[in-house]
Amino acid sequence: NRVALSKRESDVAVLVVRGLSNKQIAITLMISENTIKARLKSIFSKYSIESRVQLREFLKNTDN
Repeated sequence: NRVALSKRESDVAVLVVRGLSNKQIAITLMISENTIKARLKSIFSKYSIESRVQLREFLKNTDN
């Protein structure tokens, strides 16, 4: 069962998969780096993962 991400979490996840840094994501989405960190923490918690690499692999394996 896949847990749904919020729209903003999904936006962040897509940019992480594209290889952007937190700073680059913050600039792109016009939000603070601290907000990016909070969104990533939430994403990691929802998917029971601990890193950006795991997020990339998880999303790659779920046809995102």
